[in-house]
Amino acid sequence: MSPDAGFPAALFLAYGFYGLLAQAFLLRELAVVFLGHELSFNLALASWLLWTGMGSLTRRSPPTTAIPGDGERRVGRAVAALALAGPLTLLAVRAAKLLTPFGRLPGLAEAFLVPLIALAPVCALNGSVFRAGAGTWDASNVYLAESAGALTGGVLFSLVLAGRTPALAALCAGAVLLAALAWSRLRGPWLAASAAIAFLLLTVSGPLDRASRAFEWRGYDLLDSYEGRYEHLAIARVASGARAAPSQRILFENGVVSAEFPDPSAVEWVHWPLLAHPRPKRVLLLGSGVAGAAAEVLKHPVKQVDAVVVDRRALALVRAQLRGAQAGAWDDPRVRTEEADPRDWVRSHPGSYDVILQLSPDPANASLNRLFTEEFFRSARQALAPRGLLAFSLAASENYLALESAYVDASVWNALRAVFPKPSVVPGERLVLIAGERPVALDAAKLLDVYAARRIATRVVVPPQFPFYLSPERTAYFLARLAEFSSAAPNSDAKPAAYFLTWKLWLSKFVSPVHFLGLCLLTTGALLGLASLWAKRDQLLRPPEKLAVLSLGLSGMGFEIVLLLAFQAASGALYWKLGLLLAALMAGTAAGALLAAARRRGRFGVLALLVLMACAEAAVARGLPALAAVGASRAPLVFGALLAFDGLLLGLAYPWACAEDPAGVYAADLWGASLGAFLTAAFLVPLCGMRLSLELCAAALLPAAARLLVPKR
Repeated sequence: MSPDAGFPAALFLAYGFYGLLAQAFLLRELAVVFLGHELSFNLALASWLLWTGMGSLTRRSPPTTAIPGDGERRVGRAVAALALAGPLTLLAVRAAKLLTPFGRLPGLAEAFLVPLIALAPVCALNGSVFRAGAGTWDASNVYLAESAGALTGGVLFSLVLAGRTPALAALCAGAVLLAALAWSRLRGPWLAASAAIAFLLLTVSGPLDRASRAFEWRGYDLLDSYEGRYEHLAIARVASGARAAPSQRILFENGVVSAEFPDPSAVEWVHWPLLAHPRPKRVLLLGSGVAGAAAEVLKHPVKQVDAVVVDRRALALVRAQLRGAQAGAWDDPRVRTEEADPRDWVRSHPGSYDVILQLSPDPANASLNRLFTEEFFRSARQALAPRGLLAFSLAASENYLALESAYVDASVWNALRAVFPKPSVVPGERLVLIAGERPVALDAAKLLDVYAARRIATRVVVPPQFPFYLSPERTAYFLARLAEFSSAAPNSDAKPAAYFLTWKLWLSKFVSPVHFLGLCLLTTGALLGLASLWAKRDQLLRPPEKLAVLSLGLSGMGFEIVLLLAFQAASGALYWKLGLLLAALMAGTAAGALLAAARRRGRFGVLALLVLMACAEAAVARGLPALAAVGASRAPLVFGALLAFDGLLLGLAYPWACAEDPAGVYAADLWGASLGAFLTAAFLVPLCGMRLSLELCAAALLPAAARLLVPKR
């Protein structure tokens, strides 16, 4: 039962490949549970690292010479369990959607506890496979093979699987591959059973996938769903027997209620900027609300309407739900559909449009926030023709601006005012903001004349309501309300207001007894975890090189999270390009492991890595505005290079520090990374912004660097 010399490399190549696929698909699935919010996504990443570290340090591996073949048997058992854990965890994550309310961002306790519980089995097994392999074969070669496999899995996920292959089928196929490869040399009934069960799940993955999706949206009749590259879309209606119009359908975008059909009131606000412009010939539609807005725009004398979407298939799914004039508008020759990143499109079309209508939902996450920032507004101003207008809407109510949304609205308002001289507002069910190179005059009488001259017919924005909507008193109230928050930082790519709102919502949920209980459980778990870490302090902090690896993991993961958030601001394609980004990170890790194996360094080599990491984080902190402006096409290359550098430093550190305790150093790296992910996602970025977060990550390396300078006794 002695495998060939090349078998460990092949096995851990497949192990890294499968682990990366599981990580990417499961984190993407959790994003649906938490409404596509990147901070919740990164908290799930923290749970992944935490449990993987726990699995790698559960117990020391006995010497392989104690019982011949015992190490290989333990590797086989761990691989067999891990292979099945991936698909089963995916189904568990979908079931977790039942624990969160539809359309609401869960609190901090749920955002951490749900992935902490759901990911525990697969991540602990993931760590145990590494622990068993590092105790059986050469730890550096195992680490290198895992990194190379993860690199391959990341490239395959982004270029082939994401948005094209159902997650359940992909994970089942990966499980079959991993278990069968291990069984080919290690044998054992557990591996044969694991491969057989995984193959059975693969054969029924189609019906099982549909059934789990229907269960995930329990309470609704799921009509259609689409796992796109940018988001998960679901079309549903209220379940049979409930009091609802049978034709009323709801669009869920990453779990958020994005639109209802038919619902003309949701898009009729677009008439205000079109009426305010004397000759709106060319109009640009951006955002997820373009489907229903095209029909309203065509009621004006326009010659060309460009609808820019990131995914044509997602638009086709929504168009299939339209009826009447809303559906017919897309057959009008004046309407052109373009598949492109909206920010790139705006930047590449200077002076082209009379009216730009930004139709995205509120900036509740980084993907949406990128169309509400000062940087986007500057690009939009360049894309406007003379006397052109930009318009979008924010959360509000007819006569009141609640505190919960006032800060974010004011932050976006301050960013808009930094670019346009005197923007205007139109109060309503949503607060409509209109801006141009000149102050925008919204006189009810003039707009009524334009409305009549163009012979427009609407159901919500009707002439008798014009004096009410455009009342100077109501407008003055909302302007004064926004002025109360004049100290709010202008919304930008590097310091987005959306994350601050998320933090306030998380805190506000603690007044509820249920959420307070969740916070208590989270705190108790954190204290128990800290107690466990303290009990293993000798394993984690001694020798000093191990503390350095823990600090590098913490700081490097904070660096990674900020880069992922900045990438989302630059491209909006984090979820399907996550594999490429992680592949770049693992490519750097693999390169670092190769270099470290060729040239062994001591504590001063690790000290140099700490200094390099701190310098890189400080440099990127100063260059964040430029990074956010690189554009969607160049973003993977630029951010991939930065993540590869991050991985290179981590890859160099592990072999240089793992001579005495490979599994302990691996656990220290992962636990430090878990703590860095949690602190950065839950606290630093929402409260401090990305720049200060990076500076604090750099400062966190100082204690470990100082400890390395102390001579050995």
